Amino acid sequence: MGNIRLLLSLGLTANDVRAFLPCLDQDIADGPICPASARVIARRLTDVEERIAALDIVRQRLIEALAQASG
Repeated sequence: MGNIRLLLSLGLTANDVRAFLPCLDQDIADGPICPASARVIARRLTDVEERIAALDIVRQRLIEALAQASG
């Protein structure tokens, strides 16, 4: 159960955790990751990076709008 909590705390979804089923009997906090689970982590990281990039664009637009409003 601790492994599942750890994975969820990393931002993985319950569906993502399925890829970890073969390795959940080990302590995954310090141990090796199964190849399938590494792909899930890489995909989730890509998703997060894309969201950060999109938010950065919004942030920049807000900064510009505030600067224009302030004169």
